[in-house]
This record gives sequence, C-alpha cells and structure tokens, in this order.
Amino acid sequence: MEPLAHTVRYVSTFGDPLFATMEDHVKAMKLLSRLAWATAIVAGSASLGCSGAAADDDAIVDDGAEIKAGAFLGEVGAIRRDHSPLNITGERLQLILENLGLQKNAKKPKRGALRCLPKETFFLLKPNGEPLATVELACDEEKRTNVPGTLKVGSDSYLITAKDIDDINIVSYDASRVGDFFFTANRATIGGIGRDNVEVPAAKIGSVLSALKTDEKPDFSKTSSGMRCPPSRMVTIYNGTQSLGTIAMTCSEAERGWITAIMTPAAGRPGYAAIPAGISVNAGAIFTLEKSLNK
Repeated sequence: MEPLAHTVRYVSTFGDPLFATMEDHVKAMKLLSRLAWATAIVAGSASLGCSGAAADDDAIVDDGAEIKAGAFLGEVGAIRRDHSPLNITGERLQLILENLGLQKNAKKPKRGALRCLPKETFFLLKPNGEPLATVELACDEEKRTNVPGTLKVGSDSYLITAKDIDDINIVSYDASRVGDFFFTANRATIGGIGRDNVEVPAAKIGSVLSALKTDEKPDFSKTSSGMRCPPSRMVTIYNGTQSLGTIAMTCSEAERGWITAIMTPAAGRPGYAAIPAGISVNAGAIFTLEKSLNK
C-alpha cells in the first residue's frame, strides 16, 4: 500500500496505467481539476483577494531591465508548493518550469510585481536544497490560463505568466518519483552483509543517481517481505550525514542490467513515510562503480 503522505493529495493514482505520458495524464485530469476549483470558488467567495482591478492593472512594471530566465536563475534542483515538504524534481519540475516560462533559454521576463494577494505560491530550490526563488501566482481564482504572477529572486521581482494553473496543480499533486526522495544527495555508501562499506564521494554521486530511474513512481505493492535472502548490496544515499534512504539490491551478485530493488526512505523525513517500495536499479552500474572505488 502506498503511504498516506503520497496518496491523500493526489488528483489521481488509480488511472495512471491508462496514460502513456504525463501530458496525457494532465489532459485527462484537467476537467476534474476545473470542477474542483469551481466548487472551491463558490465555497470561498468571501475569502481575501485583490482589490478587484483587472490583472493587468495589478502589475507594477519597470520596462527598463530585462533578463534571460534560464541564465539568471541558473540550475533549478526542485520546486515545492507552499506548506508542503515534498520535493518535485525531474520531468515534473521541467513541465512546471515550462508552464511558468522559466525553462532554460526562456523569453526574458520584465522587472515588476503584482499588487495583490497571491492564490498559489511555490518555492524554487537550488540542487543543494538552498532557496533560489519564490513564485506567486494569480490575483483572481477564476482565471485559470495565462495567469499573471511574480517571480521573486532575492530583493528583485519579475513578471511571469503561467500558461495553465490547472496543469501545474495536476503535475505537482501527482505521486512522488524516485528522484524526489533523493533530492540533495551528495554522497553514498555501497556495502552488504560481511562487506565493508565503500564510500561514494560527491564527485561520483551522479553515477549512483544515473543507475536509478529517477522519474519512476516507487511501487509500494512490492516490499522487503518479498526478498527472502540477504541483499547482494545495500546502497545508502545521504545528504551530508543525513540518510535520505537505502536501496536493497537482489540476492544474486550475478544480476546485471535493470533489476527490481527495494527502496526504503529514511525515517523522520517530513512528508516521506519510511515504507519500502520497489524501484528499478541498474545493477551492473552499481557493481562497476563499487569496483572502481575499490581500486
């Protein structure tokens, strides 16, 4: 069973096998999302908002300074919703950045800021987890496409536009991926029963992560109870001294290629229950890395 932390906020989990791509999933779920928003608008009509001026009138614009989104933001490691501890990385991150016009080589946003209470807030994070920028969207809850917003980077603000806020919500509320669990990883160890741990330094952590299908959804129907022998290798992934989780590989050291291993998120991480799940691991890549580090 998938842990509660990864189910209560999803728009849909049961329908996922029916969709070939994330884009198909977004299209299929958009109608449900719009209906949910319509209900929320009716129920919350008395809530705080902006002054009632048109969206274009809510912006303070400085036409004098323009920047290139991908260049000035640098590398974005993850995005988080306001009041959520869950990281969004990989394919889902790129879809949201493209929706916001903040992908690499994007058009230049102008300096400026909306003058209203935002309805949606997101936080962009650097690859090491440090804050990078804040995205505030929407003065009017009824406006769902071409939604104006403000990108705040330090003390500077820039005007951006979300193509479709329902698409962003569907993608961001969808199930966490393998890469989300290991965001900010900067070292690892490879070991096993009766074996000394081999340290994987920061310079080689990419070799561990590339041996995982980071955009894959963990399969919580496959647990460690299905592994009836000691694992051939245990890979523990860290941020500094903090464990992010462990990966138990199958029993046989002869296994190569893509295998099903058991990932267990580290206990005590907000939003990530320490429940084992099946994930795909390139066993050959892990054994090759271990051998190179043992030289």
